[in-house]
Amino acid sequence: MHVRMATMDDARTLAELNRDVQQLHADALPEIYKPVADLTLVTEDFRSRILGDPAWRTYIVEVDGDPAGYACARVMRRPEHVYVYEHEYIYLDQISVRPAYRNSGCGRALMDAVREMAQAAGIRRVALDTMAFNTGAIMFYERLGFQMYKHTMHLEWQDEREAGTV
Repeated sequence: MHVRMATMDDARTLAELNRDVQQLHADALPEIYKPVADLTLVTEDFRSRILGDPAWRTYIVEVDGDPAGYACARVMRRPEHVYVYEHEYIYLDQISVRPAYRNSGCGRALMDAVREMAQAAGIRRVALDTMAFNTGAIMFYERLGFQMYKHTMHLEWQDEREAGTV
């Protein structure tokens, strides 16, 4: 197993690695998340938004030369204001391991790379978001020592005209 920094040449590979986690989200919340219909668009997003921005660090884990997963993270700097002190952290925006490689250490290897990124920058916190339906990811993060520190909730309702009650 080997973790390396992704390059611009890896954009298509990252798009392919993203497919599993994107589909998981699209299946669970189809009103919000799109299924991957066109890898060309996802490839271009990785090129322009992530690989093209030097603030991002993107890692690929390989097993015997086969791409098994990836992680995208960046440093977040928050200025002090009346309510909070200045602080910074690493934000893990995306992580995915192909199903065939789960529970093999690939996810941990990616998280180790993100932690090393934080330590090299003198940062002592890594933060991430995960959806409540993604219990496998939640258990993985908890095994690594992550703790819940924020709950984001939503309320959804149907317009009375849509419901046919008006």
